[in-house]
Amino acid sequence: MGDKSIDKNIIQLGLAAEIAFCRAMATDCFERDGILAITIGLHDPILNLVVDAQLSEEELDENIQQVIAFFKQHNVIWNWVVGPLSKPATLTKHLEQHGLVWQERFPGMHFDFLQNIPDSSIEYFKIIEVPAIEDLSVWSEALAEGFPTADNATGYLQVNANLPYGTGAALRHYVGYYKKQVVSSVTLFISDEAVMIHNLATKTAFLKRGFGTAMTLHAMREAKKLRRQHCFLDASASGASLYKRIGFQPYCYYDVYGLLD
Repeated sequence: MGDKSIDKNIIQLGLAAEIAFCRAMATDCFERDGILAITIGLHDPILNLVVDAQLSEEELDENIQQVIAFFKQHNVIWNWVVGPLSKPATLTKHLEQHGLVWQERFPGMHFDFLQNIPDSSIEYFKIIEVPAIEDLSVWSEALAEGFPTADNATGYLQVNANLPYGTGAALRHYVGYYKKQVVSSVTLFISDEAVMIHNLATKTAFLKRGFGTAMTLHAMREAKKLRRQHCFLDASASGASLYKRIGFQPYCYYDVYGLLD
């Protein structure tokens, strides 16, 4: 599934960062030895997922049934993410037997801060961190366009507003302004050994003008100040080229399975 030339330690660090982020965001979780499923309570398939499964063949079907029941109880759309460390090797076959179908594949990407971070400058563009004393409504403006949901991102805004953010917290949110108008947003998540970049979004009218790149690089510079060596993110298939230009490299690929409507 992943590039065999990638150090397995990077894959393990990436998975640990993914798990830490999901734990931080979760409003409820299903957790047993070898499996973690989380929900943030929103109906849309935003962070309602099985983030890790390393199970034996014998216990797999029972756990799949329990996960299905967990998400049914919460009445949310959800996904099962299968990565390079997922076990057993027959996992996807069992998921299909329980009615889940393959939906997409996306790359997990990695940047080592021992490399230089590229420069970026856009005239009249300014990036500001949202301090803990302010609400996140401005930060959510670009998200509402970049990640359309039935509730216009208000639910996701509330989930994030209920969590600590700002200097010293694990979540740090940034807003990009062009000529004093909100155009972009991004979130930096800080775990013990690495950082992750999430929620990168740009308003439709300002796409393909370098704002997404500038936001990503700003988050990377802020992360490097925190003395972490590794930066991870999940890219869409279409967005991976942006991150490659910055210097990110795919370290694995994830396959997403979900139930049909």
